[in-house]
Amino acid sequence: MALRVYLAHSAHEKLLGRGIQRELEAMGYEVYNPFDYEEKNRPFWDENDEVIWDGAPTKKQCMVIIDTDLKEVENSDIMVCIYPEELVTFGITCEMKHAWDNGIPVYTYMPEKIKGHPWIVGMSEKTFTHLGELIKFMGELIFFVRSDQME
Repeated sequence: MALRVYLAHSAHEKLLGRGIQRELEAMGYEVYNPFDYEEKNRPFWDENDEVIWDGAPTKKQCMVIIDTDLKEVENSDIMVCIYPEELVTFGITCEMKHAWDNGIPVYTYMPEKIKGHPWIVGMSEKTFTHLGELIKFMGELIFFVRSDQME
């Protein structure tokens, strides 16, 4: 059985998120990425697949997204958070808190400028300031989990 990862990242970094998703899947993880979908009926996207926040969604539409994402967090074994270099983001931290409340281990990439943030460090099993180190760790983690399952 594959470990299921909830991949939390900024809507503004969908390409980075998809790249990390593909790397984790190649390692053997099952990955839920809230921004890796084909349907175009989510209300935050324009015709160029760019994110827009102002005035587009209704509260009901927002609640569908929130409820779906929180259920997916609960259905995951691990959460990987990728905080962006420049943008302020709210969803990642909300999803992280939900995972933490549900005892789901969180592994977090955080830019150097927010290294040591008490909420992020406190809710994470481990933090990384280099994305490559997080990816390497995830490869080692799945290796050890598989080794334990073979015994």
